Amino acid sequence: MGLRTREDINDMTLLQTVTEQLLIIVNEHSKNPELNVDFVQTICDHIYKHLNNCLNSKPDLKQFIQSTFSERRIVWVEHRFEFPSRVAFNHEYNCQPHLFRLQSHLSKHRLFFEVVGVKDNFDVTDILAVFEEILISYGGKELPSDTMDIVPRLAQLLRDALVNTGQNSLQDDRKLYLPDRHRYLQPVSLLCLDDCDWLSESDTMKFVHDSISPAVARKLGVSSKRKCDFDEMCDSIPFGQHERLTTRIKRLLEGYTFDSSVFKELIQNADDAGATEIKFIKDFRHHKTDKIPVGWENLQGPALCVFNNKSFTSADMEGIKNVGLGSKGQDLLKTGKYGVGFNAVYHITDVPSFWTREDDKEEVICVFDPNCRYLPNISLSNPGSKIKNISRLQQNYPDMFGGYLAKCIDMTKSGTLFRLPLRTSLMASQSESKTLLWKLVN
Repeated sequence: MGLRTREDINDMTLLQTVTEQLLIIVNEHSKNPELNVDFVQTICDHIYKHLNNCLNSKPDLKQFIQSTFSERRIVWVEHRFEFPSRVAFNHEYNCQPHLFRLQSHLSKHRLFFEVVGVKDNFDVTDILAVFEEILISYGGKELPSDTMDIVPRLAQLLRDALVNTGQNSLQDDRKLYLPDRHRYLQPVSLLCLDDCDWLSESDTMKFVHDSISPAVARKLGVSSKRKCDFDEMCDSIPFGQHERLTTRIKRLLEGYTFDSSVFKELIQNADDAGATEIKFIKDFRHHKTDKIPVGWENLQGPALCVFNNKSFTSADMEGIKNVGLGSKGQDLLKTGKYGVGFNAVYHITDVPSFWTREDDKEEVICVFDPNCRYLPNISLSNPGSKIKNISRLQQNYPDMFGGYLAKCIDMTKSGTLFRLPLRTSLMASQSESKTLLWKLVN
């Protein structure tokens, strides 16, 4: 009929009394941190033991204990009370006063601590919360020495948490700030490693602090010096989001036989652009890979180069970007001035690029990676890059320009040079748009 026995009432009354005693001790210690440490530790040990026994004998008390203690500083650790979420059973690094390891003599009360929220190991969310607190305290300020001592250990802990959970990287690196070499916190997306001696440092580069190891920094999203340098020269090129670009290209290629259509389209494009000269150059060399942008290694092999003496216009750029946005059928296959017809080149390459003077003014190199496999900062919605500041690009990555026939073609005048790296067996196995007769390369 819902009546409780005398024994039940006594047990519940005792539990409430013990609960109140723990909260009183926590409150008194917050007012007077000089309370006798041994006394506090002894009392807490007895209370933890009783609460642990209660849970063992009556599992239905879990919700009451959890709701009472999980959001309170009730775990005695290192002469202070801490939130359960800031304490773990296993914790290798000294990250105090932010994260703690449960003292070994308290592990015998494991059930109680598990119920209130003590974990085996800290997870990514726990560690990011600490970084956020540090940012709130020191954003825009130089980190003090004691915090600088802790941050590398927190970074290592975060890296371990990612590895242990099988995550390749942070889901949202905008939440993470790490110190630069001047001890100021910066978003990891703006930081880079000082890992390339031959590459000159730009005024805008921000290097991650040396106390954070390169392996940890990379795992947390810090870029290489080469990637940061290259990104500064690039603008992303969107291709719309009607469908995956590789799907569009594959559908377009079905309308072009793998024969002379590639050459016909390039000739037609050049003629439509007003060019009076076109050259097809077979370059079967393997160019140097010492001083090239990140991801360019697989693009330094044999290629078909095509030059015509007419530069791209801004309208031509738009035509390249708007590949396949028309309806199915004849509209898709309509040959246009650097429009749909240009995409016949994907019969032989996965990463076409061209060097031109846009509107006969600024030199640019545009490169497209619809499979998103070779170039940094490429995404499904932005699978291309427009590289500006070509003089800086030539200075920093001279080996890249062997493939663009820099010693043979004068790009200071009006003209466009296409470079189509021939698809290799590896590229063919990874390509989503077309698997072609890569044996021709051999």
